[in-house]
Amino acid sequence: MARRPKITDVFTPRRAEVNHAIYVQRSHHEKALKRSVEGSLHTIVSGESGSGKSWLFKKVAAEENWAVFTGNFANAARANSISSEIFNALVPTGSREWVEITESIDAKLKVLLAEGGGKADRKYAIKTSEEIEAAFTAGRKQAGERTAVLVLDNLEAIFREPNLMSELGNIILLLDDERYARHTIKIVLIGVPANIIDYYQKIENLEPVGNRIEQIPHIQSFTETQVLELIRKGFNDLLRAEIPDGVLNSWNSHIYLATLGVAQRVHEYCEKLAYFLDDNDWDITVDALKQADHSFMCSSIYQAYAVIDKCMNERETKAGRRNQVLYSLGKLTSTAFDAGDVEKRVRKEFPNSTRGVTLGVCRT
Repeated sequence: MARRPKITDVFTPRRAEVNHAIYVQRSHHEKALKRSVEGSLHTIVSGESGSGKSWLFKKVAAEENWAVFTGNFANAARANSISSEIFNALVPTGSREWVEITESIDAKLKVLLAEGGGKADRKYAIKTSEEIEAAFTAGRKQAGERTAVLVLDNLEAIFREPNLMSELGNIILLLDDERYARHTIKIVLIGVPANIIDYYQKIENLEPVGNRIEQIPHIQSFTETQVLELIRKGFNDLLRAEIPDGVLNSWNSHIYLATLGVAQRVHEYCEKLAYFLDDNDWDITVDALKQADHSFMCSSIYQAYAVIDKCMNERETKAGRRNQVLYSLGKLTSTAFDAGDVEKRVRKEFPNSTRGVTLGVCRT
């Protein structure tokens, strides 16, 4: 019998590169992304954390042979400059070209200061436009005839930073200028926020930004069918565990409920389950899911549990009610909910002790 692959080569919850062996197709989203990038607008890919946004983009980009340049809004937030992050993404840092362009921009700014026109805002605007034009020129040179895509990940890192969101909006507007448009470099924004278009439409001076970007359908969690596809591929096709269909179907229901179908969480859970099976010579036992639950809870979602636990006011909340709320949170099957949803669930699960009682479930 061929040797089993490493469990960490099968279930890969935090791997940057796409694990094609276990990738679950999302044909609708993949087609929408491809058509958007090939269209005339820039693109937004949104979805909950861990939903598989980056894998989806990388998978499509590889299939279409796009020339991809990657930047990160977290770096932009740290440097307080999106244009600098774009420059660093498109121009190899430390390269001869990077040095020459940097020296050229610095020289122009020194001349501006010497001529007495060095107001901070004007200097910043000139540096931004110089950096972006130089970066796009370098990017198109590297891409050759291929479709060039500048992908900026982790949009949530700047979503509550008005100055950086304004800079991003101005950059998107700037790209219509012939100096930049001629390089035909498409921008793809990836992140959790789904309402970036609404954000710009609410800002008087930046409303036209909404006419220059489009959002493909929000990346959702896996369906139960997709979770089953993943665990079957992982355990039977790759790890060759020979788990009967009846057991797989039972596992699938449990894993879907435990992870809500969030792609990263499904990988994390299956990794823990696979380790337990490996420790037991791949013998299917009734304790398998229980052990995986415990391990998954301790290492993967403990932080989330701690946040919820902290929101429960221990000094003023009876232990019984507190536990009821925690139990009810575990019964919710949506990744997005509010205090009203939680209260309805508590009343549904515990009708006798909540009848006629004000629960006071509130958002903190």
